[in-house]
Amino acid sequence: MKAAMTHPLNFAFRVPFHPDVAEKQMIRAAQLWADFEEAERIGDEKRAREFAASLIRRKEKLRRAIGAEHFFALQQFKQALQLEAIKQRNPVKITSEVRADRVRKQTRRVKQFLTDRGLSADKVSTAVTQVFEGISFPFDTKIVGEITDGVSLPPGPHSFKTFTPPYMGFGTGYSEGASGFTFEHDNFIDLEVGQVGLAIRFDDRDVREHEYAFMRRSSMVAFWFEAPVTGIVEVVTDYQCIQARFKLTVEDKWGFSNAKVTQKHLLSMQVVHPNIFDPTFTLAGQMTYDGDSNVFLDHRHLPGGHKIQTRMSSNGAINAGEMVLVAVGCRSEDEAHSNDMEVHSESIFAWFIPRVQVRILE
Repeated sequence: MKAAMTHPLNFAFRVPFHPDVAEKQMIRAAQLWADFEEAERIGDEKRAREFAASLIRRKEKLRRAIGAEHFFALQQFKQALQLEAIKQRNPVKITSEVRADRVRKQTRRVKQFLTDRGLSADKVSTAVTQVFEGISFPFDTKIVGEITDGVSLPPGPHSFKTFTPPYMGFGTGYSEGASGFTFEHDNFIDLEVGQVGLAIRFDDRDVREHEYAFMRRSSMVAFWFEAPVTGIVEVVTDYQCIQARFKLTVEDKWGFSNAKVTQKHLLSMQVVHPNIFDPTFTLAGQMTYDGDSNVFLDHRHLPGGHKIQTRMSSNGAINAGEMVLVAVGCRSEDEAHSNDMEVHSESIFAWFIPRVQVRILE
């Protein structure tokens, strides 16, 4: 016989109290929310393991193409060059011209190393390109649209119910992983004032073959909504931008290098209910780099104070009289893959949510 279990979560910490919501309902909502986040995390980590395994297979293919002995010697030589560069690092900020000159010198030394071993530098470069061509992360989020300054709200038989701060419930689901990169994040949730937001940072100073990092995190506020009739839940959320910025530095090292970085920020809505399986997302901004050139980017995507609205609907229906947990906020999905390039990636998005309107569609 299965032993009785106490709920593993401190549900009151995430799910707000409400005078019309019983403890059993709160536990159910907390468990449904936690189950969704856990399933998503397990799926992402499985896909990340498959991606890492594909990199290992490609790296082994490159090793065979170059020759095991040459491949190992090349790794040793590049490591020696990297150590040499670290020892010579100038504390004074250097110009892009100086950086480019250093890369040219390093590339000449690598090419000469290959020539001395009887290898064609062009053939090695071609082999690297062919073996690692078409690499892409296995993550994909279904997006229903892009942000607009305002949305059209057609009249309907059911009126909106308005919610304002403080919201008191929150969600912070995540999945993450890395090889070679270091990563960290900040979550800017402030329930009392209705603030959400995320900063995600990746750093790869190791500069070796085919390192990667990914992080997918949410920042959401939550509240209870009672359905007056049976139907699909429509949610209109007002957002005011606090900060929206993409930052990226990519530096070539050897001339046989490339990198791919994506910073994606989404606005989200989720109704926590057994009939509703996934959140709904609207794209707020995306930056993608894919190449082998140096990049020094610091881009403000939206000005502080900019106001927008999202209109999103649940992908399932709820019953009349049901109290359901509604969560709104944002999500950042950043990914990076580097091959012998130094990469520093940071996305920073924060929002004030002054009002959320909820109703049942016809």
